[in-house]
Amino acid sequence: MSRIFIMLGVASLLGSHIMQANGQDRLQSIRIVSYNIRHGEGLDRRVDLKRIAKVISALKPDLVALQEVDKNCKRSGNQDIAAELGRLTGMQHRFGRFMDYQNGEYGMAILSRLPIMETIRHSLPKGAEPRCAFEVKVQVAGLPSPVSFVCIHNDWTDEVIRVCVHEIFREGL
Repeated sequence: MSRIFIMLGVASLLGSHIMQANGQDRLQSIRIVSYNIRHGEGLDRRVDLKRIAKVISALKPDLVALQEVDKNCKRSGNQDIAAELGRLTGMQHRFGRFMDYQNGEYGMAILSRLPIMETIRHSLPKGAEPRCAFEVKVQVAGLPSPVSFVCIHNDWTDEVIRVCVHEIFREGL
């Protein structure tokens, strides 16, 4: 099975391309974005998912790793943020729970234009909060097997835990 692990980190918004041979001597380009959405709250302290969806859509990504995502939490208006961003961007969504929070859940999400074949939540060492690596396997046109896309949100409080997480990734989860 083809596996590409993409480690996406903490508080950045970045676009990049992954080039993958598709068996026909041409390259398939996949645009990825990582975005820490801070439970949908902007610097103006307003939860505005339409604004976030507009930023994501402007980048025309195939895959988006979202960190700090609420699902039905009081602070973000009891919204399923991953589902709403999926609807607003026209992308499939998956949510990976870290923990219960404010009568809802808190974690990460992945948005995808590519068909999602499987979703896997990998537990990681607990730091300031519970953490996980959140993986989707997507089908890329021209490739015989699904490709893995993995989102993480590192614990910024403990270097020992960050090193341990990177060792887990290096070993292939």
